[in-house]
Amino acid sequence: MANFLICYDRRGNTPAHAELERHIQQFCPHFARILDRVWYAAHPGPISEMFAHLDKIFGPTGSFMVIEANHAQWANLLQPDAPLRQTWGAHQ
Repeated sequence: MANFLICYDRRGNTPAHAELERHIQQFCPHFARILDRVWYAAHPGPISEMFAHLDKIFGPTGSFMVIEANHAQWANLLQPDAPLRQTWGAHQ
């Protein structure tokens, strides 16, 4: 399983945070919004699968990026630190 970061800009109000959360939840066993428009997600498949799944909600005009990450350091995220560190470490 790999760690992914999803970064995006919304066009207007679409997708809403709750809508994007439901969409990611359908595909990823572990996920969290960690900054205003940045999500963490653990997924067992390749980055191309993650991208294709997100492309369904963002569509042709959506601006987003998926990053597969091996190492990270962070501070003051929207999620509590300890659970995120535990989940991240379990999926390296």
